[in-house]
Amino acid sequence: MGLVARLLCACIFLAAYSRPASPQERLADGVVSLETVLVTGSRPAPALWRIEKPGSTILLMGTISPVPKGLTWSSENVIKEIERTNVIVGPPGVVVGTDIGVIRGALLLPAMRRMKQNPGGRKLTSFLDQTTTAEWVRVKDVYLRGRKDVDQLRPVYAAQELFEAAVSRRGMTMENPVAPILEALSGNMDIPYVNGSFVLNVKDPNATLKKVNATDYGDAQCLQKTMSTLAADLESAAQKANAWALGDIEALRQLYHNESRKACIQAFGQTTVAREQGITDLAAQVEGAWISKVLRASEKNSVVFSSLPVDMLMRSDGVLRRLESEGYRVTWPE
Repeated sequence: MGLVARLLCACIFLAAYSRPASPQERLADGVVSLETVLVTGSRPAPALWRIEKPGSTILLMGTISPVPKGLTWSSENVIKEIERTNVIVGPPGVVVGTDIGVIRGALLLPAMRRMKQNPGGRKLTSFLDQTTTAEWVRVKDVYLRGRKDVDQLRPVYAAQELFEAAVSRRGMTMENPVAPILEALSGNMDIPYVNGSFVLNVKDPNATLKKVNATDYGDAQCLQKTMSTLAADLESAAQKANAWALGDIEALRQLYHNESRKACIQAFGQTTVAREQGITDLAAQVEGAWISKVLRASEKNSVVFSSLPVDMLMRSDGVLRRLESEGYRVTWPE
């Protein structure tokens, strides 16, 4: 993954954990006080969502990130379902499509590394007001102590580094225990695989990178919101991870109810370079591309298997509603 896609995916990832923090969830020194005890060991995770209409079945595995460290996924029941699958459609995502050759691509690597850094070599704090700067210094000392490199990052990337460091300290990891197992199964069972990602075509990657590196995204609010909701977001992530690991669908329904996903997505999408690349609503484009590929696969195959983040399954206006509009009947896991 490269070019603008890395930034955009980071925005979507961070936005998935936005809700107001209660005063009880934060301590004066920035250390998070949490009560949820993380589950570990071998866990079943939710059973599959079954999406069916005559002659066509779509099996969906809901995934989640972060998850508790030391958690393993008990995959036996899902393996049995995959054994009768005709095709596997990969999860939603973003890939960059260009005509870059190997040599030219290597020459672009320095510019790609600069994407994370602020334009003109400016420090992160130059984009923040006094109050936000003070909060950044405080939380950095708690979660990113010794990381001088983060002071050069764009706010959206600083927010990502902060969240991932806090997740690790909380005893969780961003590594998904499901993905490597599903990939191995696809290869071992010789089942056809379709990439489920949205292809972001970049006609002139060199010029695009120059614009990206020179653009101020106005993303200070992303970092500000990430800091102000960090304790609550970690607690929410822990509760979701436990509910997922235990296969508790009702708990997941409650935890995802009315959740906002707009915290960090809007910043880059409002820039000129994003509009030039046709990026108006990346989350919708990613979701739409995945749905289209699943539906095309179901036209040619009786059983289709795929996986996607649980939050996409929980939204009342999301993937399941779209599949229902195509004539499918949705059966939730018990």
